[in-house]
Parts: sequence; C-alpha cells; structure tokens
Amino acid sequence: MAVTEAAPPALRVLPDREQAALFRRSAMLQAGWNFEGMQNLGFLYAIEPGLRRVHRDPERLLRARMRHLGFYNCQPYMTGFALGACLALEEDAALAEDEAAEAAAGARVESLKRALGSALAALGDPFFWGSLRPATAVLTLLAWTALWTLDFPSPVLWGTLVGLVAFNVPALWARWEGPRLGYETGEALPAALKRQGWREHTRRARAAGLAGTALLALAAIAVPPFGGTPSLWHAAALAAAFGLRVKGVPSLKTYLAGALAAAAASAAGL
Repeated sequence: MAVTEAAPPALRVLPDREQAALFRRSAMLQAGWNFEGMQNLGFLYAIEPGLRRVHRDPERLLRARMRHLGFYNCQPYMTGFALGACLALEEDAALAEDEAAEAAAGARVESLKRALGSALAALGDPFFWGSLRPATAVLTLLAWTALWTLDFPSPVLWGTLVGLVAFNVPALWARWEGPRLGYETGEALPAALKRQGWREHTRRARAAGLAGTALLALAAIAVPPFGGTPSLWHAAALAAAFGLRVKGVPSLKTYLAGALAAAAASAAGL
C-alpha cells in the first residue's frame, strides 16, 4: 500500500494593499511615543488595517487592539518584521473556536511581540545606527569633495542627496519587505532573519565606513584648498581619531574628527 506524504502547509501571502498600508503606517511608529508603552500606540496604528481584516467579530477585534496597547519598543526600520509576524498569529486567534483558545493564541502574539522587539533591535541598531549611518555620512563628505573638485554645480545639494539615498534605500527596503517576510514566516521569523545575514551586512557597512574615512582623510590632505605637503601632523591627527574609536567613541564622531583634524592640519600649513 502506497504511503501518501502530507502536503506542506500553505504559504501565507500578505495582500499587496495590506503590505502597502503596513509600510505607510509604520512610518508613524514613533508619532505616539510615550513613557509608559513607548511605541505601542504607533504599533497599534500600523497593524490596525490587518486587525480589521482578520477579526470580523467586533469583540475579538477590541481584544486584539487591547493586546497591542502593551509595552513595545524596537528599532523603527525593523518593526515591519514584527508587524507581519504578529498579524500572522492574529489570524490564528481569529480562527479560535472559543474564548480559551483565543486567549491562548493571544498570549502567543504578546510573547512573540515582546521577543521580537528586543531581537530586532539587536540586529537593527548596530546596522542602521552603528554602521550604515556613519558610513553614509562619510560617503556624503566624499561626494561633496569629489563634486566640488570637479566644479559640479551645487555640490553640497547633490552630495547630500547621495548620502540620503544610500541610507534610505536599505531602510525603506526593510520597511517594505519586513511585513511580507514576517507574515509568511510567523514564529519562524528569527530563522529567516538569520539566513539574511544581518550581522555580516553590519560588518561590511563598518568596513566600508572605515575605508571611506581613510579615503576622506587622504582627500583632505591632497585636494585643494586643503592640500599641502603631508607631514607627521597629519599622521598624528588621524592616529588620534582612530584611537578614539578604539576607546569607544561613537563611529560618526570619530570619522568626522579624523577628516576635520587632517583638514585643519593642512589649512594651518603643518
């Protein structure tokens, strides 16, 4: 007798319109920030369209809303992943046969939401705030220098746009794709995020920022009007800036300190 294998569970598919609503509303995550629940009001506002879709019973919809008024705090760009995952579990709560089953499903939602708030922040803070933002700041300064040297019109404007695009493309991608991936994977979201290699992306962004800093320092020495004869003062200024980073001074301040120190030494003719 042939054995029939069980079919794999159907993949959840987040409707495009709902994904767009989560993306748009997640931009208001911190608009309702408060000391008691932090980002809870913004989270509820973002997930509200999904809750109205899955909970047809007004009483269950009210209980779902109350669940999401609990404490929540996360890296803003990473919250989309939590929105999608929580919405997937809210569907299970909506399908519960009785109040006891609904309460159990609701407890799973709250537990997942608390866990994801910390886990997503642990991935997003080092990447966006600790690596990507300093690296794109250095990229902006490099763009200013290059465009100014080439006599490009409005170098500050265009250089700033280069930096804004470099930072916001990954940020907007996370806001857009987060709800979809979270919804499709549900409680398996941490494994999916691990496969995306966020920690490796963080290391690459830091390496890019460091390389950009070295290039910016060379530009500050060689590009007029800062250009002069390289000396030990330049090397000492750069070594001091990188020493500050080793001692724990934030990357952005260190990158800017290195470039400004080299520029000041050149301007002083040292």
